[in-house]
Amino acid sequence: ALRRSWQRLGTVSAADLRVRALTPVGSAALLGLEAHTNADALVRSEGGGAFVPTGLYGTALLALAGGALLVGGPPSSGGVQAVLQRSSDGGSSAVVVSSLAPGVSVVHDLFEVRSGTCLAAANSGAIFRSTDGGSSWNLTQTISGAWHVRRFFRPFSGTVWGGTGYS
Repeated sequence: ALRRSWQRLGTVSAADLRVRALTPVGSAALLGLEAHTNADALVRSEGGGAFVPTGLYGTALLALAGGALLVGGPPSSGGVQAVLQRSSDGGSSAVVVSSLAPGVSVVHDLFEVRSGTCLAAANSGAIFRSTDGGSSWNLTQTISGAWHVRRFFRPFSGTVWGGTGYS
């Protein structure tokens, strides 16, 4: 069912920010905010309250069963090298579980194929795969040229699709 009405939960206080990712984490909502300064800060709202910075940075989020959270992207403000991080406390803290190849600066999407198997799409055209709930990652495929997967989808057929973009 589609939601017919919307309620404003909060306002981001800078004109140069845009929401890049949103995921529920328990009773909270976690937002990935992209700034023109490439800050990609993550903020959190508990039960619809004000958004507060978490101290984490990233460009893609994926909530897993049991409260685990995967975060992809630069691990620091203005970072130029992307990593994959895993949080077991709903985004309050995270540890780097994989440093991605040189030149990978953005993780566009994180996607859970089935319980424990996840995909990460990076700006370099690389697709990384984890079979242990995001604790370790391996490169599985690289799309040729300047193309990269921007979003993964699973239509009713059960096949995973990737929507591409061009760098």
